[in-house]
Amino acid sequence: MAFAESVNSENEPMQGVTARNKPRILLAASGSVAAIKFGSLCHSFCEWAEVRAVVTKSSMHFIDKTSLPRDIILYTDEDEWSSWKKIRDGVLHIELRKWADVMVIAPLSANTLAKVLSYANQHL
Repeated sequence: MAFAESVNSENEPMQGVTARNKPRILLAASGSVAAIKFGSLCHSFCEWAEVRAVVTKSSMHFIDKTSLPRDIILYTDEDEWSSWKKIRDGVLHIELRKWADVMVIAPLSANTLAKVLSYANQHL
């Protein structure tokens, strides 16, 4: 799916989580075989939160796009690179960080967890 919608929080009124009806969750999937359950996770989270989804190319081998809620916005690696054309264009990962209250990586492969921990150990 292309970067079809601006996620720029500057265009939205300043609101805390309590002022909105639902929290905003960025749900991400890594390339684990458990990603087969990603559609179920999206449906569960959508019952009580605003959800946007980010998936890796590897996870797409296990995710059935038709199993996702109709109104969920799904971002892939290609969207990160295709959404930016010139200076002052929004950068997808930064705009998603501004939009989301929390990011959940589920399922999280052991390989991705090791990368996250390695990065944290180097930068903390």
